[in-house]
Amino acid sequence: DIDEPRAEEVASWVVDADNEPPELYTRGETDFKRLCERDDIDLVFNATPWRWHVPVCLEAMETGKHPPWVNYHPHWQDYGDENPRNTLYVARKKLDIGDGIDAPGAGVFPKLDDRLVLTEPGESVSHWKLPRWFYPDDGKPALTYHDPKRTKSNRWTIKRGDSEHAYLRSVGRGQEFVLDCDHYPKAIGWARDLIRDREFGAK
Repeated sequence: DIDEPRAEEVASWVVDADNEPPELYTRGETDFKRLCERDDIDLVFNATPWRWHVPVCLEAMETGKHPPWVNYHPHWQDYGDENPRNTLYVARKKLDIGDGIDAPGAGVFPKLDDRLVLTEPGESVSHWKLPRWFYPDDGKPALTYHDPKRTKSNRWTIKRGDSEHAYLRSVGRGQEFVLDCDHYPKAIGWARDLIRDREFGAK
């Protein structure tokens, strides 16, 4: 925080907890460069406002304050356009999704299973058949890039005679879409069941 009074207040909490006083970086908006220049820091976590998110990330990457795998990530390789939407998501070491599941924070399923396929049978990969609760009714925010209020055409369909599914014609963009689980709590159980049975056949 470059707000010196605020930074000093938070620093006092650290000292009150019997820790060494932290170094403060309050010499202006670009003082993060001084932080990144330190040779006793291996990693920089960035929690700045959006306007500063890209500059801080780039400085940290340029000075080597990031995990080695970042060098090979396509979002890092293409950082030159400084697109504020060009984001890296870093998983925690252990998954925290409730129910005591012992699983890493990131990974892949060991083999393909019908439960992992969202494509509607007989259709192209952009036509999805989803559990009914995915449908963005009652004013809920939709899956990112699929808000019927913001797209030229409504990509969502509920088919007559099928009360268990919602059908989606997905957009041709993005590697991943985000669903706000605060509005779709059933998504947690759905994902948990898939991960719990990730060997498919294990109970």
